[in-house]
Amino acid sequence: MLESLGYVNELIAQKFPDTLVLPAFGNNDTKYHDNPVPDDDAPFFYEYVFNLWFKLLPGNQKLLKKKQIDAIFNSFQIGGFYRVDLNEKVSVLSLNTLYYDSERTRTDATGSGVQQMFWFQEQLR
Repeated sequence: MLESLGYVNELIAQKFPDTLVLPAFGNNDTKYHDNPVPDDDAPFFYEYVFNLWFKLLPGNQKLLKKKQIDAIFNSFQIGGFYRVDLNEKVSVLSLNTLYYDSERTRTDATGSGVQQMFWFQEQLR
């Protein structure tokens, strides 16, 4: 999976070197189809993908300020979700919807999906 994400990232970097690209996770972007990253793998996985998307894409490096990248990292490392303010009136929220599967039984109050919902509520204020 990581190899595939890296390959796609290289293509985006080559074809869109001056473009802001704000990716989101899809249902096949983790180790197990239609499931979020297992907790044991999450720290490595989210740091790896963060580096691909926000440090190695040249457009993102050119167009995002350090403060924006730091803010992205703070929420991204929790569960692959983030916010980018493009200007005072336009923001992009990228949610990791792999947490919203009715088949999942995780109900603990500290899980990444729950943390994402608390984060999302804060973004709406």
